[in-house]
Amino acid sequence: MFDRHSPHICTLASHLGGVQSFTQKVIMWFTLSALLLLGALLVAISVTVAPYHELPTRNVLIGVLDDFSDELKHEISLGTLIPTAVKIVQDEHALPGNARVVITSDTGLWLGVDPSSVSYTLKMTQLLLRSPDTTVVTSGNLTGVGPVAVKYGDLNLKVMMIWQRKVMLWERLFDILQTYPVLILISLIGSACFCVLLAIMLRPLQVVQARVREIATGDFQTRLPEPLTRRGDEIGELCRDFNAMAERLQVIVQSKERLLRDVSHELRTPLTRLQLALALARSKAGDRAETEHGRMERDINHLNAMIGQILVWSRMVNTSSIRSKSWFPLDQAIQELVDDADFEAEANLRSVRLVACQPCMFFGDRDWLVSAVENLVRNAIRFTPEDGVVEVSLRKSGDRVEIAVRDYGPGVPEDTVEQLFEPFYRVDETRGGDNRGTGLGLAIARAAVKGHGGTIVARNEEPGLLMLITLPVTGN
Repeated sequence: MFDRHSPHICTLASHLGGVQSFTQKVIMWFTLSALLLLGALLVAISVTVAPYHELPTRNVLIGVLDDFSDELKHEISLGTLIPTAVKIVQDEHALPGNARVVITSDTGLWLGVDPSSVSYTLKMTQLLLRSPDTTVVTSGNLTGVGPVAVKYGDLNLKVMMIWQRKVMLWERLFDILQTYPVLILISLIGSACFCVLLAIMLRPLQVVQARVREIATGDFQTRLPEPLTRRGDEIGELCRDFNAMAERLQVIVQSKERLLRDVSHELRTPLTRLQLALALARSKAGDRAETEHGRMERDINHLNAMIGQILVWSRMVNTSSIRSKSWFPLDQAIQELVDDADFEAEANLRSVRLVACQPCMFFGDRDWLVSAVENLVRNAIRFTPEDGVVEVSLRKSGDRVEIAVRDYGPGVPEDTVEQLFEPFYRVDETRGGDNRGTGLGLAIARAAVKGHGGTIVARNEEPGLLMLITLPVTGN
C-alpha cells in the first residue's frame, strides 16, 4: 500500500517549503507546533470573559450600590468622618463576591483603593466616570457599578463598587471556546495539519523498521522501494545505505552457503575413495590393525554424516517452498519416532517418553517434519544425564499444533538461547554430555519448521531445556 502512494508522499515531504533536510523539517514543524500551542496558552491566560453568570443581575447591583450610598449619606449627616463612615457601612452591608467600594472627589480624594489593585481600579473607575448616570460596566474580568453622587461638605463625592473575578485556567479555556470559536478552530486545524505532516515524514522510518525486522529473520532479499531511495534528504541516504547493506549481506550469506555446498560435494569423492581404500586395507591386513582401521572408519563416517547434513541444510534454506506436501497423521509419525528414539536411548541408559499425543492430521512434508523433531530428540538425549528421561508431547489447539521436546539436563545460558539454531553453534562447555554432533541438527530443524510456516523456540525450564515447535495445521 505504501509503495503505490509513496511517490506523492515522498514528493510532498521532500519539497514542502523548499526544505530538503529531514532535520530541518522536524525543527520547522516542531517550531510551528510550539508557536501554536504557545499562542493558545497566552490567549487562555490573558483573555477572560465577562462573568455575568457569577454576579447578581444589573438591577440588583445598582440597588446594592444605592443602599450603600444612602447609608453613607446618613452617617455623614451624623457628622461621621468619611473614612469612618465608609468602614461602618461596609461592616453593616454584605457586598456581593469580593466587591470593593471606591470613592473619588473632584479634588483628587481616593478612598478604598488597595495598592495591589491600583491598576484595575483606575481602569474601571475611568470607565464608570464617563457615564453621567449609574450604570454597570464590564471589561474583561472586571465589573463596575456606579457612579452615585454623595455630598460631603463642600466635596462632591462619587461612589462606585468594583468587582474582580478570579478565573481558573480551565474556566478561561471554556470561555475562550465559546467566545473565540474561529480561533480555536484554526488552532485545531493547524495542529491536525502538523500531526499529518509529521506522520508523513515518519512513515518512511516505519517502512525501514519493517525491512530491518525482515533482515533480522534471515530474509536478505528484502529491499526498500525506489521512491524512498530517490529522496534527497537524510532518509533517502539511509534507505540507499540500507539497500546496499542488504545486498552485501545477501552476497555474503549466499557465498557462504555456496562454499559449504560445493566443498561438501567435492569432499564426497575423496571420502568414497577412502572408504574403498580402508576396505582393501582391512582385507589385506586382517585383524592386525583392526583398532586403527576402526578409528579411521568412525572418522570417515562422521565426515560423511556432517557432509550429508550440510547438504540437507543447504537444500532446505535455499528452497522457497515445499513442493511434496500431503496430508498425513502427524500423531502416528511422532509415536513411531519416539518408539525408535527410546529403543536407541536405552543403550545409553536413557529413555524417551511420549507424555501427550493428540490426534492430528497435518498437511506438509512428512520427512522434513520427522527429521526436525528427530534432531530435537537426539539433541535432548545427548545432553540428558544417565537414567534421565526426554519428554515429547504433541498438542493441537485450533488451527495450530505444538510439538514440545524437553530434557532434564543442565540447560544453557540465557544469552545463548537465541543462537542455538545457528549452523555449527555449540555450547559444549555448559551443556556437557556427548558433543560429537555436527552442530547442524537444530539448524536443520529450524529450516524445516520455517518451510512449513512455523516457529521453533528454546527456553530453560530449570532443570533442563524445552524446545517448542508451533505449526499451522495446513503447513502453510
